[in-house]
Amino acid sequence: MSVSRQAYFEKVARKRRAEQRIVRPRKKPPPDLPQIPGLPPRSTIAQFSQRLLWLNERTRTRIIREAAVRRLRIWILYTKITGAKDTKAWRIEPYSYRIRRMKAGGRYKVGIPKTFLFGYDQFGEGTIKMFLKQNILDVLMTRSTYTPRWRVEIR
Repeated sequence: MSVSRQAYFEKVARKRRAEQRIVRPRKKPPPDLPQIPGLPPRSTIAQFSQRLLWLNERTRTRIIREAAVRRLRIWILYTKITGAKDTKAWRIEPYSYRIRRMKAGGRYKVGIPKTFLFGYDQFGEGTIKMFLKQNILDVLMTRSTYTPRWRVEIR
């Protein structure tokens, strides 16, 4: 082996050893954002993103049913079907499921019956909200109870 070639391999070996000794700094965690009223804390959103991998529609329905029977508020992660189609977290009091036909403007065919969850949004606008069941991505049951304003039809 020639001297220049041997020197090259030694140089490469030194470089690799030096790279192995370098301790790369860990990424800094994102700065704490101010808490916005009506939105879940950052830890709740992290729980949402971790649970999305295994939570199917049947499990979401069971959680909603259990919360309604026990009169507990729930967090839902929901994708809107009209307008911006953005995903948002809602804290609601579940009341009922209803089957409705879609109105014009939705991305689904008009006239096909769909199941909707109706719940009271006390922390946002203070109104009853209607959520398409298949667009609910995740459900978290909270420990806070509520006094029903109307009859809870979910059994």
